[in-house]
Amino acid sequence: MTMISTKVVNEVGLQPIGDVDVIPVSGDQIKTGRYMIRLDIPISHSVKLPSGEIGSERVMRGDSLDVGELPYNPADHDVLVGMDFIGLFHITMYGESFILSN
Repeated sequence: MTMISTKVVNEVGLQPIGDVDVIPVSGDQIKTGRYMIRLDIPISHSVKLPSGEIGSERVMRGDSLDVGELPYNPADHDVLVGMDFIGLFHITMYGESFILSN
C-alpha cells in the first residue's frame, strides 16, 4: 500500500475516507487515516518533430489509489510508494539506476 505523510495530507487538504490498519515491524497494529488520491509520475519518450528531428515528449502516468497516512513523521520523504503503484509500470534496474516506465 502506498503511504503519504501528514505533511502531504495537510498541504493538499485531503479529507479521510476511512481508516486503514498498518502493521509495522513491531507487530503492533496501528489504525491510521485512509485517503483517495491521484498519483502520477512523468514519463518521457522520443517523438519525431515536424522538422524531422527527434524530440522528447513527457506524459503523466499513474492511477487513483487508496493510500494510508504514515503513522510517523519522516524527515526526508513524504510518499512511500507501494506495490499498488509500482505494479502499474515496468521496472529496469541497471547499475545504480532505477528506471520506472510504462
